[in-house]
Amino acid sequence: MRSDTVRVHSYVDGHVLRHVSEREARLMCAEDSFGNSLEDSEPIARRVSRKKQRLTDVQLLTPARAGRNSACTLTLSDTQNNAFGQHFKALGPTDSIRAIARAMDKIAMWPYVHDDRNVIVSAGVVHGVTVMEAIP
Repeated sequence: MRSDTVRVHSYVDGHVLRHVSEREARLMCAEDSFGNSLEDSEPIARRVSRKKQRLTDVQLLTPARAGRNSACTLTLSDTQNNAFGQHFKALGPTDSIRAIARAMDKIAMWPYVHDDRNVIVSAGVVHGVTVMEAIP
């Protein structure tokens, strides 16, 4: 019996993370239905099964997600708490004063303190880029 799903294996340990459709797996591998590479997209996974065989397994080229978020990454809850703190002065019984104050401070300092794991463009300045000079 033919399975309609493709197994997506982890980059780190090779375990199966999830099952996706064959179309989505081909897009992840940046290939068309014949197995030829697509020019416009960059692959995020590599094909484990042979090109002439049916696509059954792909493996991610990078880890699926970071182990832990950076403390300076802005999250959805940070933006919601900041908006709440900016517009409302009275707090309800379920609102955390500490979380709202932390979110407001984090967003106020964002132009000066950035995520140290990624390239950030903030206030027209690029942070976290390593520039290499051309070797003659």
